[in-house]
Amino acid sequence: MTGSGGGRTVPLLVCEDRCRAADGYTGYNRLTKPSRKGGEPITVAYCWAHARRKLKEIFDRDGSEIAAEGLRQIAEIYAIEKDIRGTSPGQRLSARQARTAPLVAAFGE
Repeated sequence: MTGSGGGRTVPLLVCEDRCRAADGYTGYNRLTKPSRKGGEPITVAYCWAHARRKLKEIFDRDGSEIAAEGLRQIAEIYAIEKDIRGTSPGQRLSARQARTAPLVAAFGE
């Protein structure tokens, strides 16, 4: 798929029927719009590494407590991923639903 950013290739990974994993490129925002060409809007699952990188930049620059809390929350998510590495896809899904989903829902509160 080619994006609108000067012919940029859009690296999307299918994670469910209507969910795509992508980096933080803003050109992907069009995929979530109800009026998008090509069908129903989809959920874009952005990469935690991109969010973490921005929080780390802010923390290193300002020592922000908010950025530090965001980094701590992402570290919890990464720890779960480390813990479930090597398990079956079904086990990873179950662990993510039980352990990671509540952290993601509470992120930034």
